[in-house]
Amino acid sequence: MFLFLIPYCLGGIAGPGIQGIISSQVPNNEQGEMQGALASLTSLCAILGPLLMTNLFAYSTSKKSLFYLPGAPFYLAAVLTLIALFLSIRTLSKHRFGSKNG
Repeated sequence: MFLFLIPYCLGGIAGPGIQGIISSQVPNNEQGEMQGALASLTSLCAILGPLLMTNLFAYSTSKKSLFYLPGAPFYLAAVLTLIALFLSIRTLSKHRFGSKNG
């Protein structure tokens, strides 16, 4: 179990790094709006994520399901992560790091 703590803790470092990258793309007078939008998205995901994943798990392990797949929430999370990675690479490749407004 202690081995899983290492990548989990490294995941906590990602948030401030992502905020730094995003804030470098926003003018100084819009920093508060950007931080508020990020906090709102984080809160929305913290609410919707458990609801979506627990219902998906319940469905994929029920008798009504077309297939028995207890790992379905993990597969969905992997797909969503790959989509986010693709969108991030596509968006960030258009901008130079460290410059305001592209």
